[in-house]
Amino acid sequence: MTGLASVLALLVSGISLIVLGLFDPQRKSSDMPISPCRRMALVSLLLPGMILLATAKLAAFFIWMGGILILGWLVTNALNAKRRERQDSGDQEPLNETRQAQRQMENKQDPERPIHLRAELSCVCN
Repeated sequence: MTGLASVLALLVSGISLIVLGLFDPQRKSSDMPISPCRRMALVSLLLPGMILLATAKLAAFFIWMGGILILGWLVTNALNAKRRERQDSGDQEPLNETRQAQRQMENKQDPERPIHLRAELSCVCN
């Protein structure tokens, strides 16, 4: 019975994790307030855990917690896989003038100096 309760709780929470990940306003680069749909997804994410605690099924609750951590990690990696490909392709684009000047300044500076000190010097020079 503990296994069934934890699997059902993981199913409900996993679906809401996917919904939250797909419709994340930060992913769309917009400043939207929390919509009622996102609020419902947040409630459905946490409600199974609260129910497991209220019914004193602690073993199922801990299984649910571990499963949610793993599911959250998997959903995040799956949704960001395409994003990493775009970031990698951006390295091949030509640099803008400011970045070119900064790279030239970094190359002129002492290579023995730590990177964070070179960045501070470039900020001061600008």
